[in-house]
Amino acid sequence: MKALYVHVAVLCVLMVSAPLLPAQTRPAAASRIDCVTVYRGQAMVTRVVDLPPETGELEIIVGDLPPAMVGGSLSASVGGGVTIRSVLFRARLADQAPPKNVAELDERIKDLRGRLATNEELRGALNARSLYLGMLEHFVSATAAVEMGKGVLNAETIAKTSEFLFAKRDEFAREKVRLDREIDSTRQQLTIEERRRGEMAAGQDNTAREAVLSVSKSVPGPGNLKLTYLVGGVDWWPTYNIRAGKDGQTVQLEYLAHVQQTTGEDWPGVTMTLSTATPKMQAEGPPLVPFWVTLTEESQRQAALSDNKVYASQRDELERARASANVGQMLMAKGAPQDTPPGLEVSRLAGQIQDLEMAVKEGTLRGGAPVGRSGEEVLSVSYQVPGHISLASRPDRQLVEIATLSLPAQSYNEAAPLLSDFVYRKMVLTNTSDVPLLDGPFSAYLDGEYVGQGSLPLVARGQELAVGLGVDTQLRCRRELVDKTDRVAWGSRIQTYRYRLTLENLKNAAAAVRVLDRIPASKTEDLTVSLEKTSLALSSDSLYVRDLKGNGILRWDLDLPAGSAGAQARQIEYVYELRFAKDKYVGRSVSGIPALMEQEYYRFKGAKSK
Repeated sequence: MKALYVHVAVLCVLMVSAPLLPAQTRPAAASRIDCVTVYRGQAMVTRVVDLPPETGELEIIVGDLPPAMVGGSLSASVGGGVTIRSVLFRARLADQAPPKNVAELDERIKDLRGRLATNEELRGALNARSLYLGMLEHFVSATAAVEMGKGVLNAETIAKTSEFLFAKRDEFAREKVRLDREIDSTRQQLTIEERRRGEMAAGQDNTAREAVLSVSKSVPGPGNLKLTYLVGGVDWWPTYNIRAGKDGQTVQLEYLAHVQQTTGEDWPGVTMTLSTATPKMQAEGPPLVPFWVTLTEESQRQAALSDNKVYASQRDELERARASANVGQMLMAKGAPQDTPPGLEVSRLAGQIQDLEMAVKEGTLRGGAPVGRSGEEVLSVSYQVPGHISLASRPDRQLVEIATLSLPAQSYNEAAPLLSDFVYRKMVLTNTSDVPLLDGPFSAYLDGEYVGQGSLPLVARGQELAVGLGVDTQLRCRRELVDKTDRVAWGSRIQTYRYRLTLENLKNAAAAVRVLDRIPASKTEDLTVSLEKTSLALSSDSLYVRDLKGNGILRWDLDLPAGSAGAQARQIEYVYELRFAKDKYVGRSVSGIPALMEQEYYRFKGAKSK
């Protein structure tokens, strides 16, 4: 029968402001990091701690806990025959000699400081001797002037004295230059060594962090317990390699993760899980309190919220704040005041959301996009990384492989001549694996050759995904306005536009191409848009018809024969019509292009079609 593990809550935790405890002589128990679950921003580390063979009331010390550890997250679990009485986190001053490299560096710094002080003393003495020499020169000059006045000048003595003074001046000058150079060189070396010492000191931590566990052991012999704690300074991001062959039938997708680990402890040979969940350290959720309301007159506020976009923007902002407050509620380890009522901020934001819902004018949401939380935002998944992983604590990102998937694919080409003259190779992948794919960048390879980069949206199990594989230089497209008419009939202005799309295939084989273009789209009754004619029927793809066709997006599916270029190029012509009041004009004020384009881009960027 498997041992029953009992999780014990933290009984006592020292605050950061508490004084450091003196060093203990009791040796720390042997421990090793067994598994790590990496969340966004934090990680849950589990250590296996060896227990001594004796029985009775024991005190187990687990040392070398990392600087990024969250003290309030300590918990322990243990098998049968052992009972945990308490779990205590404490910090004390480390009683240890500096490492050998630091001690050697300290000696070099000491030697350099001594040399610098000696040379500065020598330069000071040299300056004093130069000053004395100047006084001697003044004395000799004055004496010579007196003797010349008396007519008893001893030229030989004057010459010898002058030669002595000149020689000393030269000697002092050379010595001063030498000392100045040596002092400058010593100062530069000292600056470099002191900077290195500062960097080493920044990487050192003189605080020893320990977990002290009081356990009662009734079964003799060796055993172990598990110590679990949260650490900060960790994050991870998904990234992909997409490798497609020439056949276009299957794609190998390498699911990778960049992990940044700066916790202060290395993770050698651990079992690792990458998770988008939030480590929940709160046993109870926030309480639901009554929502008291009163009557008021807020006609101006209702008028402001009559625009669906205004309401949606305010609602989304409050939802994001509420989600962030929920995370803070679960991660009490971040240092929230202990006297703060649990869930107070969550309740306040939830009340603001309800107040906003009551203030919104009736009918605002009709005809607009539904407002609510996105499934992508709340998706919580975990990935068990195969094998054992070793990650050192360092600031740069380290690459970890999550999985390698072989997925079925359908290849095609996509042309949007309104946006580009290039035709892009694309593939529709189906995620037939059991692994949901998070949004992240990818590097694409076609038949082993790197073709570019892109980004993947969130892809659930069974969902389709369209990815780009670079430009096909043997396919070309272009778009031109053939004709435009503007007339007034029955009180309405009618504008008619005729466009021509041209596609060329320079290959020796036929190519399947999806051609995309667009016409204006309107949700107002005073402006109608109608597609009057197209030389090739629009695509009948069900997802295109459902999601895009009604929004002014045009799509044609065609096969370009081999060598269809020049006079044999394939052409598509279409005509659309705008109808509105004769005293109006279509422009930015009517179509609202600047305000809508960014929203529509992100809305349709992830649209899937077969």
